Amino acid sequence: MFIPYIFIGTVIMMGFGALITLFFKTADSAFQAASILLTIMIFFSGIYFPIEFLPSYFQSLSRFLPLTYLARGLQQIMGVSQLKPFNLALETGGLLILSIILIIIVAKKSSWAAK
Repeated sequence: MFIPYIFIGTVIMMGFGALITLFFKTADSAFQAASILLTIMIFFSGIYFPIEFLPSYFQSLSRFLPLTYLARGLQQIMGVSQLKPFNLALETGGLLILSIILIIIVAKKSSWAAK
């Protein structure tokens, strides 16, 4: 399950990365914003340390980050934590569908002019 989950996780993060491109005019500015957002997501998603160690208001913030659910799924697949298979499928499937929709929307709406 590890390899398919990594592939699915990549598609999910591509969808949210594509969403970022709608808000920036150049590829460089989108890349810089994505780097900052990724750092924030990594910090608040339970990758560096468990979410339970965070204050309650940051725990609430982590529920809105897609990386939180990807990290939980990866922890489940690797046997680090226990997550019900239905919850794993629901969280991952929901994020995957949302990401594919985002990729399609962004592909139709955005275009960067070549310099």
